[in-house]
Amino acid sequence: MLDYRSDAAVFRLHEAIQPQLGAPHDRFLAAIDPGDGAWWELPEDPPYPAATLTWQLAAAGRTGELNRLVTDLRWAARRLAAGGPPALACDLAVAWAAGGADPAVVALARTLRAEANLFEGVRNPRALAALLSSRLDGIPQLERSVRAYAPQPPCLANRWPPPDRYAATLIRQMTVLRPELHVGDLVARPEGLWVSAVDGMYDEGFVMLWDPRTGRRRRTLDTGGYLAGLLVAPDSTWLAFTDGRESADGRVRLLDATTGRLRAEVPGRHPMAAPDGTWLAVGGVTGEVRSHDTATGRPRWVVTAHQAPLTALLVAPDGTWLASAAEDGTVRISEAHTGRRRRGFNVPKVTMLAVAPGGEWLAAAGPRGVHLIDPANGELRQIHEGDSKLRAVIASGDGSWLAAAYDQHGILVWDAADGSLLHTFPVPVSCATGLESAPDGSWLGSESRFWDPRTGDRVAGFPAGTTGPHAVAPDGSWLATTSSGPGDLVILDLTVPLAPGAEPGHADPVQDLEVAPDGSWLATRTDSGEAAHWDAATGRRRRTIGPEPARTVAEPLDDLAPRLREVIETEHPGRTVDQMALSPDRQWLAVLSHSTVTRRSEPKNAQLRVYDKSLARSVASMPAPPGPRGCRWSPDGSAMFVWGTGGLHGFTWIGQAG
Repeated sequence: MLDYRSDAAVFRLHEAIQPQLGAPHDRFLAAIDPGDGAWWELPEDPPYPAATLTWQLAAAGRTGELNRLVTDLRWAARRLAAGGPPALACDLAVAWAAGGADPAVVALARTLRAEANLFEGVRNPRALAALLSSRLDGIPQLERSVRAYAPQPPCLANRWPPPDRYAATLIRQMTVLRPELHVGDLVARPEGLWVSAVDGMYDEGFVMLWDPRTGRRRRTLDTGGYLAGLLVAPDSTWLAFTDGRESADGRVRLLDATTGRLRAEVPGRHPMAAPDGTWLAVGGVTGEVRSHDTATGRPRWVVTAHQAPLTALLVAPDGTWLASAAEDGTVRISEAHTGRRRRGFNVPKVTMLAVAPGGEWLAAAGPRGVHLIDPANGELRQIHEGDSKLRAVIASGDGSWLAAAYDQHGILVWDAADGSLLHTFPVPVSCATGLESAPDGSWLGSESRFWDPRTGDRVAGFPAGTTGPHAVAPDGSWLATTSSGPGDLVILDLTVPLAPGAEPGHADPVQDLEVAPDGSWLATRTDSGEAAHWDAATGRRRRTIGPEPARTVAEPLDDLAPRLREVIETEHPGRTVDQMALSPDRQWLAVLSHSTVTRRSEPKNAQLRVYDKSLARSVASMPAPPGPRGCRWSPDGSAMFVWGTGGLHGFTWIGQAG
C-alpha cells in the first residue's frame, strides 16, 4: 500500500497490484450485466448486486461508467425508491472518491445533500421521476441526464427552475450547536469560518470555528454571556467582542482563540484590529480611543479624540492610521502607533465608516448623508444627503465603488472615483440588512439579492430564504450566510455559477399574482409593493404591459364532493391548506399547503398536490417555494403558478400523454 487517507477512507496500492484486484470484479459485473449497460434494470431480488454495483465498478477501475451510472436518473430513481436519499448518497460518494470530482457527480451530490428531505418517503417511481426532473432542471452539469428522463403524465413539469434551490453551489448546510441559538456574526479566515451565536433568553453566547468544506466544528468557546461585534485576528490566534450585557461604558473582551482564556477586558465598544493583529483599538463613551497590545492586553496609548461617545471606529488597511466618528459631529484620523491627531473633520451624525482596500478613500456615512474623505490630503466631499436611517455601508473589494443601505432609498451605489451615483436598488431595508462585496468587486450582495454594481443588473444569487450576515473566503472561493432557520449556516461555492432560477427576481417574496386573460404574461407584487411582469412561458422579466395584480382572493370551492374532501384531509395531516384552485375544465384540483409542525429537518415544507376531481385521487405532487401564499391556473389550464415568501414558480401541467 502506497498511501492511505483516513479522513476519506481512501487507499492507493502499487500499480502492479491494481490490475489483479480488478479482475474478479470484472467477472462479477459480466455475470450480472443486464445488457447494454442498463444497470437500472437489475432484478430487485437478490438485492446484493444492485446494492454493491457502484463499489464493484469502482474496484474494477471503470470510473467513467460509474460516473455515468450514478448520474443516470433511471438509476437515481431506483436507488431512491429502494433506500431513500442515503442509498443514492452512498453511490455518489463512491463515484466522487473513485472517479474524481466529476462535475455531474458533484452537482447531483450537492443537490441531494441540500434537498434530501424532499425525497424522504417518496417511493413511487413516477413521482420520483417528476421530482428529480424538477429539482435538477436548469443545472448545466445535469442537463443531459434530465433531458433523457422525462416523467410520465399526469405530472407537473417546470417552466423555469425552482427559486428555492441551492443546486450545485451548496458545499455544506450546518446547524449551530442548538436550534434556539441565533447566528450573530460570520468572519472568514484562512483557518475557516468563525461564527458567533447567542441565546438572548438565557444570556448565553458562543464562538465557533468551522471547516466550511467538511462541515466539521473545530472549536467551541463559551463566552460566558451575550456578545456582539465579533472580531477575529488575521491569523485566528485571538478574538474580541463587545460584551452584550448592559454596561454604562461598554466592555470589550479579548480572548485566546485556542483556549478561550481571557487576555484582557477593555472599557469601550467598536473593537478594530491592526492588519497584522498585533494591536487592538477600542472606542469609549467619553470620546476616548484606546489601543491595546493583543498578546498581553496591555494599553499602548489612550487619547481623548472626541467630546462625545464614539459611534464608529476603523483601522486603515496598511495599519498606519485609524479613523473615528462621534456623536459630537466630528470625524478624526489619528496616527495608529501614537494616537496623535492627523486630521479632523466636521461631519454630522456619522454612524458608520468604510475604507477602500488600498486606503485611498474613507467613507463617513449616517442619516445626514455619505461623505468621502481623502486621508492623504484631507479633501472632504458629500456625495449623498441621506434623510433616513442608515443600515449598512461597504467599500467594494477593488475600491472602485461604495454602497449604502438606507430605509427610504433602498441600496445606493456610487462611483468611488468621482462620487457619482451609479445605481439605486429600491429594495426593502431594515435593521437586518447587510451588504457584501466580491473580493474583486464584481458583485454586490444583500441577503438573497445580488447585483452587478457596474451595470446595475440583477445576477443570480442565493435561493429564497437565505439571509445575512455574509462572509466571503479570503481567496473568494466560498461564501457563508444563514438560512431562514434560526441557527442554520449555509456555505456556497463561488467557483460555480449561482443559479437559483431562470431570473434572479424569482426568489423575491411575492404577495399577489395576476395571470393575463390570454395566459401570456404574469404580474406580481412583492412585499415591498414592487410590481413586475413576467413571460408566463419562460419566466423571463418583461416590460410593464398590463395592470398591477389585485390582492389575491381564494376561489370558493363549496361544490367539492365529500369523498374528495375526505381524501384531502387524510393526505394533509399536520398541514394547513393555503389555497385550492380548480382548473378551468373543472377536472383537476390544485391544493397548496404547508406543514404546521416545525421540523428543522424539513425547512422546505410547502407542497402542491393535484387531484383528479372525479376520481377523488391525488395524481401529482411537487414541492412549492417556502412560505406559500397562493396558486393559480392559467386560463387554458395548461400551467400552474405558485407564489409566496419563497418566490415565484411556474409549472406546465401535463394531464395526459401526447
